[in-house]
Amino acid sequence: MTISSHAHKENRPNDTLVPEYLHSLVPHSVGDRAGYVLRNAGKLDIVKTRLVVSYNSFIPKTTRDWNLLMSTDNTYNSNIQKTTTIESFRACYKREFFRVPNPLCKIENEHGNMHQTRLRLGLSHRRAHLFQYNLIDDPTCQFCNLDPETTSHYILRCPTYNRVRVRFLIGLTGLLDHTYIASLNDDKIVQLFLHGDPNLNFDINLGNGSSENSH
Repeated sequence: MTISSHAHKENRPNDTLVPEYLHSLVPHSVGDRAGYVLRNAGKLDIVKTRLVVSYNSFIPKTTRDWNLLMSTDNTYNSNIQKTTTIESFRACYKREFFRVPNPLCKIENEHGNMHQTRLRLGLSHRRAHLFQYNLIDDPTCQFCNLDPETTSHYILRCPTYNRVRVRFLIGLTGLLDHTYIASLNDDKIVQLFLHGDPNLNFDINLGNGSSENSH
């Protein structure tokens, strides 16, 4: 191994932190493959995929995320790159990329925040989310058996949650202009609940996020 290739290899995720069953799956860096110095030598080879589900699976997704840690001049953030433990990586990553906390992420109660975040990420206990990751065989809602239990179904359509939903929608009418509400389709209502609206002020966005978290 040449000195240059050894240097490129050091830009890969710390081998000691990679579980043995994943070690051989971690892509090589562009520099390892090329054998000579390139501007993007420190980046990992992108895993080619054909299907969307493969594109969003663990190895391709984390490879792209790792490459995003490089700055615009194709050099790694040295602080993050030199971390040797999971804890120090997390701490360094937060310092570099989450310097200004989003106050909307700390509303109402811890349980509500956690539940809302899981819905945002598609990592909740909703059956469509579990089905997407092959954790269950059937995405159908177990409460109504009518449709797949997607985020939209859970928030807007499942009859099991009608009472909470009515309180949520009544809360919206107290916060928002009726013309604005009339312009919202189902997807926009879900987006409003999960992420807010950058065109609305902080207090209104806070009310959108907290109205159902409190139940």
